[in-house]
Amino acid sequence: MNGQGVANIAWSLARLRYRDRPFIDDLTQASIAKCTRRDAAIGAQELANTAWAFAALHVFHEPLLEVISTTATSRISEFRPQHLANTVWAFAVLEYPDEPLLAVIAAEASNKAEEFTPQGIENTAWAFASMALYNHRPLIEALSAAASAKISEFTPGELANTAWAVATILVNDMPFCTSIS
Repeated sequence: MNGQGVANIAWSLARLRYRDRPFIDDLTQASIAKCTRRDAAIGAQELANTAWAFAALHVFHEPLLEVISTTATSRISEFRPQHLANTVWAFAVLEYPDEPLLAVIAAEASNKAEEFTPQGIENTAWAFASMALYNHRPLIEALSAAASAKISEFTPGELANTAWAVATILVNDMPFCTSIS
């Protein structure tokens, strides 16, 4: 099975909330194998979907997270905003603040902040705030500006979570507060 197939199975298990531990263990090993192949057997979307799936299933597997982190870090320029948001959300949910990965995600997301959807803005800002990563202010400032520009597209929940995250890291972001009001 190729990398996309393995990632699709992981994603499907998460969507179904199917937690068969022996099957998940086999899937973990297959995911690690695909991530470590030198022929780019797994792409940005597959990395993000795999991370998201394991987080959605609340399956913490440090070797898999390390491999995803290493692979994603070396290929971060391939990540679209949704991939960045899903990956950082997964690492936050699993409480695995891998600083090298988070630093490259912050830099890449800062450059692409205006391309994020409201949900992507919310998930990214929430992830950094929930992990108390206060050293990524430029990212939160970029996400705050992007959120202000798209404020009418946010659901109430997305707006509330984004406001909490921005307030947690920036404390007093008046342009965003004005946009909310």
